[in-house]
Amino acid sequence: MVAEAGWQAETDHVAIAHVLARRWRRAVERWPTLRFIDVIRNYCAGLGDYRRTLTRRQRWLRSLDFQLSEPSGWPRAISWDHHVPLWQSALRRSHLWVQGLLRDPCGGRAWHWGGVIDSPHGRMEAVDCGETLNTFYGITPRR
Repeated sequence: MVAEAGWQAETDHVAIAHVLARRWRRAVERWPTLRFIDVIRNYCAGLGDYRRTLTRRQRWLRSLDFQLSEPSGWPRAISWDHHVPLWQSALRRSHLWVQGLLRDPCGGRAWHWGGVIDSPHGRMEAVDCGETLNTFYGITPRR
């Protein structure tokens, strides 16, 4: 969620989690052994390609942990202590989502998301998920 929307974009975080879960539930119908983490790794560009060299940002994003340790590769010029509460908040949010306590701000309509550098293709159309940093997209039905 942090990789795709930054530290504090709460609506984006919840919408992203719901989109990934929706994509995973659809995918396991075809590939029953597919893990949720694999869907996350394959879909989230912010985490980087797992077969290629990582950027500095991708390196520290991947080493965020539940123990609140300073991530490997964290920029020296930025205070990790300042970011710990933001990381704790993101972890709390993900825990609430896992428990089913955070409703989908997109109402079950979003299957993709993208930033300003992305452009939708095919049958993708913007879905209103409230105030978000990313644009969330649904798929228009075939006619």
